[in-house]
Amino acid sequence: MRFLFANRIREIRTSKIRERLEVPLDAGLISFASSLPAKELFPLRDIEEAAKDAFIRWEDTALQYSLSEGIYPLREKIAQRTNEKFKTEYSHKNICITTGSQQGIDILGKLFINEGDVVLYEPPIHLSVLMAFFNYGVKFVEIEADEEGMLIEDLEAALRKEKQVKFVYICPDFMRPSGKSWSMERRKAFIETISGFDVVVAEDVTFSDFRFEGKHFPAVGSLDKKGQFILIGSFSRIFCPGVRLGWVGASSEIMEHIRNIKRASDLNSSTLDQYVLDSYLEKYDIENHIKKLVELYKERRDLLDITIKESFPKAAIYTKPEGGLYAWVKVEGLNARQLLEKCLEQQVAFVPGDSFFSRGAGACMFRLSITSLPKERMRAGIRRIAKGMSALGFHPSTRVTINPQSYLELDEDEQKKVLLN
Repeated sequence: MRFLFANRIREIRTSKIRERLEVPLDAGLISFASSLPAKELFPLRDIEEAAKDAFIRWEDTALQYSLSEGIYPLREKIAQRTNEKFKTEYSHKNICITTGSQQGIDILGKLFINEGDVVLYEPPIHLSVLMAFFNYGVKFVEIEADEEGMLIEDLEAALRKEKQVKFVYICPDFMRPSGKSWSMERRKAFIETISGFDVVVAEDVTFSDFRFEGKHFPAVGSLDKKGQFILIGSFSRIFCPGVRLGWVGASSEIMEHIRNIKRASDLNSSTLDQYVLDSYLEKYDIENHIKKLVELYKERRDLLDITIKESFPKAAIYTKPEGGLYAWVKVEGLNARQLLEKCLEQQVAFVPGDSFFSRGAGACMFRLSITSLPKERMRAGIRRIAKGMSALGFHPSTRVTINPQSYLELDEDEQKKVLLN
């Protein structure tokens, strides 16, 4: 049968990498592609008690439909936490509960993008953002960046050149997937420039909690005086992704339209999930839970850093991220997709960098997730990737110097190999 699909179906990106990596969990694959949260830190007993409390307090209300923007007590708690952490000035009226941050991103596409409209962004960008906005016929324009963040002169040039810019997407804390963060000076320069244009800014703060060292910065949107910023957040990483809850924060004028789109999309996010999360936030200290996550992910980041420096060729450019869930690697001349094929033969996976660019760049780059692998499998996986690089002609060019701590972490056979080299 010939199906008459909408024209936009032709524009939807499928993730060939995701399809390629869909293997049984027990198949032995060491996956740096998966960014699943560390399951060993899910607060199972606390969630169980929060669920009991939700039913005791709210009874059948927890099983009913609810407001499209979400239940009041949860929106109030999110507004309070956002104000404390990001220095915003939200009330519950500025918050809409979404089914994960991905729905928040999709709502922005529905709200602002007509076919041919322009979205400015700093590459690389998370694949889920590209997929969501491509649905609406967007034209992506990349804004170059340095180590401090988006280059303001390039941003201003694009804002003046492009006639249909609808919004700028930014992720200033531990960018997905590069792990970079903006300096405070660059944040101030951005707000100073963007305030001169009638353009909305979508600021993604989903990874902002995961700072391993350095200073927490307020949201760029906290400096907003025009109401042009929309913040996108999620509980998937700091609570658990099975409870599909995120949030969008915006001015009252924008929020009215977000509520209407949310209502048309799915009426409301799970009422039960909202009451369970609200009870959890009432009974337990989520900041303490986040602290445990940060400690674990920092340990894994540090181990990844040591193992990369020991194993990867000198040509590999890797910056130790100050936070977030990803590490980003660049090797000039490397074809990351060819490397992936070699690595899959060795039962290890990562995501090639060209998946995160709208215009086909990133062929020599790849992303590594630090969240779900225990240290033994992480070490083994990095060494297998290094072996794959060697098979493609990218060999370590110098003898590796190993510090005592990393040496002690090696198993006995690996220690012998080091002493013989």
